[in-house]
Amino acid sequence: MTTPRDIRLLRSGSLHAYQRAIVAASCDGDVSLVRATAVLVPTRAAALQLQRTAEQARLTDVGSAIVLPDILTRAEWYERLRVAAAPPGAWLSAFDREVMLQAGAHEAITEGAVPPFHLRPALVGEMLEFYDELRRRRRPPPAGHRPRR
Repeated sequence: MTTPRDIRLLRSGSLHAYQRAIVAASCDGDVSLVRATAVLVPTRAAALQLQRTAEQARLTDVGSAIVLPDILTRAEWYERLRVAAAPPGAWLSAFDREVMLQAGAHEAITEGAVPPFHLRPALVGEMLEFYDELRRRRRPPPAGHRPRR
């Protein structure tokens, strides 16, 4: 079931003002609306910082118990969606995916498909990130695209 989304562009003069604008936008409404809201941030540290900002802002606004939206990273959001699915789907961890891609790359090399670059461990993780980003944007890889050496 697809539910409506409200996407807003927030402009601000500083990081602190931006955080306060996010808090104001995501905490606006009754308790059920706030609890049904998710704010996605790039890292767990960013989530903790935004949560502290939200707690401070809301405590000064209401002075009592507060309700905050879920503040999640993309990976945490995907995990929540997976668990909420009925029945929960199978899921590979980032580590599992990287091990599988690394094994596949080494198998391809031993079978004679040698890449024009040195296969470093960090490169495999970056290849997965690139693939995931393409899938999120639903775009095929660029024609003739070759990774940088």
